[in-house]
Amino acid sequence: GSLVSAGLPKRKKIIFILSWILVQARGGPGLYSQETAPKVILTAVGDIRLDGPVGALIARHGAGDPISGLGDALKGDIVFGNLECSLTSRGTKQPKTWNFRAPPKNLESLKKAGFTLLNLANNHSMDYGTQGFLDTLAALKKWDIPYVGGGKNVEEAEDLHIETFRSLKIGFLGFTSTFPQQAWA
Repeated sequence: GSLVSAGLPKRKKIIFILSWILVQARGGPGLYSQETAPKVILTAVGDIRLDGPVGALIARHGAGDPISGLGDALKGDIVFGNLECSLTSRGTKQPKTWNFRAPPKNLESLKKAGFTLLNLANNHSMDYGTQGFLDTLAALKKWDIPYVGGGKNVEEAEDLHIETFRSLKIGFLGFTSTFPQQAWA
């Protein structure tokens, strides 16, 4: 299989997975009442770029600088965001209007901020081609930050990531319908 950022799968598969996630998010059928259900804090943010002005702050002042003013804003059991850049110094810039890439070491900022899961299914994961995408996957593994919506093949890209907190299982998927279509799972 080829490298992919997860695209839209077949309708039946997504309905099954979403149904399964909803049942699991409730702790399974009939396992908890509203009063006894475990409490989990999910903090989610949108697009994260580690290049441009943020990358410049990291280069000048260190990995903690871009997050220094956030305080408790990113506190949570699960802190989720959409990684909107390639983490590489290699690869071939793809022909498109906007291409984003940052040094892999800039992931230290996200680690310090407490991010526990990132989405790769977006229109910038393949900005620097296959090499850039492979470098991004390797950097995330090195910094021990799990991800959804991308992988070395369709199975990895569509893989359900499950987090368990206080006996509650929560499943995450990442999908996109942006171009290039050949990167869809």
